[in-house]
Amino acid sequence: MRVLLVNPPCDTRTIGLKFIARVEPLGLELIGAGIKGLYDTRLVDMEVAPEDLSSTLNKFKPDIVGVTSEIVHRNMALKVLESVKKRYPKCLTVVGGHHATLRPEDFGNPLVDLIVIGEGVDTFREICSIQNQGGTDFTSVRGLAIPNKSGG
Repeated sequence: MRVLLVNPPCDTRTIGLKFIARVEPLGLELIGAGIKGLYDTRLVDMEVAPEDLSSTLNKFKPDIVGVTSEIVHRNMALKVLESVKKRYPKCLTVVGGHHATLRPEDFGNPLVDLIVIGEGVDTFREICSIQNQGGTDFTSVRGLAIPNKSGG
């Protein structure tokens, strides 16, 4: 199974830290370490190389895409998932991070299949395991919100 983790770029209207420093996506690196050796995993840091998403999607063809989101990433995270769903409608899409934890309702969008709330290493590992075994029922996974596909 192929897992793609994406650090979306800040929204273009954002001011602040992005003009001073590039912050390493440590949360996604921890998620990747949590599934290391179990699945073919890639990480795209769009803050550094935004063009890598399209080429990685074309070559890698992920089964699961996990995207992180702070408030400055929300709109861009949804744009990333829109690109994923256009190319791979059956790809499982997962959102996590600070914004998803504090305001999961902001991701009640048909582009989002699952929302990880809180620390996500174990939760994401369990999501991957269920998906890898052909499962589609994630209701037993702790630390997870499953949005209504009608957008609620």
